[in-house]
Amino acid sequence: MSEEDIIAELYSQGVIRCKRIKITRNAQTIETNTYVLTFNRLQLSSVINMDYLRVGVEKYIPSPLRYTKCQKFGHTLFQM
Repeated sequence: MSEEDIIAELYSQGVIRCKRIKITRNAQTIETNTYVLTFNRLQLSSVINMDYLRVGVEKYIPSPLRYTKCQKFGHTLFQM
């Protein structure tokens, strides 16, 4: 399913944004089976219903960006 389809299906459960996690291996971008969902609620539910599945929900806090050469936070090699 596309990210837009997931949002449409889960909108009734408070999902307003969906982003798929991607990783880079050997200069190739690979899409994982993990999604970051943004809810329009302050209180997070522990599960969401996706068709016939009950999927657990966890809080996601991304690691801060850190440039590998100078170790400063908030920017990367590709920032201009």
